[in-house]
Amino acid sequence: MVSTPVRCSNRTPALTRWERPIPLTQQVIKDPSFEENTKQLWELSAGCYLLPAAAHRGYRGLQLGIRTAAARQRVYLKAGVLYRFHCAVTGPVHLAIESESVVFAHNEAKLLPIPSPNWESLELDYRVRETGFYTAAVYRDDLGGLTGPTYVDTCTLYPSGSLPRYVGSSILTQPPAQEVWNPSPYLSQGGPQLIINPGFEDISPFRWKISGSYKYREDIFLEGRRGLELRGGAEATQRIYLQGRTMYRFRCYATKAFPFVMKVSHADVLVSKNEFGPVKLAAVRGGRQWVFKDIIFETRRNSFSLTVSPSGKGSCYLDFCSLHLVAGIRATDPEL
Repeated sequence: MVSTPVRCSNRTPALTRWERPIPLTQQVIKDPSFEENTKQLWELSAGCYLLPAAAHRGYRGLQLGIRTAAARQRVYLKAGVLYRFHCAVTGPVHLAIESESVVFAHNEAKLLPIPSPNWESLELDYRVRETGFYTAAVYRDDLGGLTGPTYVDTCTLYPSGSLPRYVGSSILTQPPAQEVWNPSPYLSQGGPQLIINPGFEDISPFRWKISGSYKYREDIFLEGRRGLELRGGAEATQRIYLQGRTMYRFRCYATKAFPFVMKVSHADVLVSKNEFGPVKLAAVRGGRQWVFKDIIFETRRNSFSLTVSPSGKGSCYLDFCSLHLVAGIRATDPEL
């Protein structure tokens, strides 16, 4: 007697299945449905589980069980090609194209209930600038601390010329070219800007010393071609030599929703700090509000370290930290 395979599932609630085939022509991701050799092809973080209950197609899918859970796969992409990264999801998830140190593109997670009764389509379109290896990443998105299972399955990455009609929306999109932003000219009235590489660009000399967990962001920036994301406990520091007995303004720009701390120190002794001082709106770019805050301090030595970090355990998104000589302005509250 020939036995018939029976698939058992404890899925709750019952999820609507999507059984269309995955055409393999030029599809980049290996094991898109987490079926075979998944742990050899995908890098799975803590909190990832391969379960029949998480299947969108095939016999199993991926559960992102904790808020920091993520799945990543290294892929080879070609310059000038517009790709669509697409997954089926049942909860708050966002997608990214990145490398070890740079995020090139990401999308915003959909605000979905947990558990969700239906599979939702999540997509990210990205045009590659340089041929090479990238990482296609799937992240669970906390979105305020929702608890419960989040499922991901059928993750594909197609060049636009080979994209099946039913994979995501009918229109491929790209972020519009960002308007050029320039700092206010009044900042330079007292002299030139003194920080080397104020926008954290990929240039030499780089001059910033960055510790902790961070990413350069080509998708979240104010000036130049990229910004800097610092995650909880990370710091960006630049050491600089200044004139003694002189007033300077240290200014940094960041996205409004993520608070940050600025510090000025000499020989590991804190000279001034701005964590709770007021922020002022500078610009709106890519749908994000960018704000700035200052430290105005007087030098009594010549060597100083300028440091920026997130407030608390969260992240902050920075760009264009500048230093200018000023005159006739009182020092800000040092918050010592």
